[in-house]
Amino acid sequence: MLEYIVIATIIFAFYILSAYATTDILRLLKGSTVPVYAPDCYCDACKNKIRLIDQVPIFAYLFNRGKCHYCKCKIPPYDFLFEVFFLIALTGTNMILRFSYVGFIATVAEYELTKLIFILIKGKREESFGKNLLISLFTNVFVFLLVGALYVMLAIVRARLV
Repeated sequence: MLEYIVIATIIFAFYILSAYATTDILRLLKGSTVPVYAPDCYCDACKNKIRLIDQVPIFAYLFNRGKCHYCKCKIPPYDFLFEVFFLIALTGTNMILRFSYVGFIATVAEYELTKLIFILIKGKREESFGKNLLISLFTNVFVFLLVGALYVMLAIVRARLV
């Protein structure tokens, strides 16, 4: 039972990571006015800070019908699709690899490769791209260390069950 709780926690971490991925990648793309290290998210149209409840991936988009809570401006559907893609891709990869350490390494590689592909397709930022990319990579190391701790916890639980 404890094993399933840890796996559910890892999937929930992927759910949160999917929202983080969207923010991380969109802030690195050409034309972004918000630096990658900014702690808050803002509406592109009205520049209002997005409420924490509206930053919950997928559900917030559906609950607000794809619009900003403040100005009712449409949020691009690719933001929603990007979050869904990441959630399905990361969870699917790990289900195939049975939430093993190989699955964790595949998750990190999948995340960073997808980020690289989107940056190459969409083009990079004109100003401070290198600095922002390094900050993004450093932040991602911290995020993936937290996710990696869940895999260690899962390995401990599985070892005690044997």
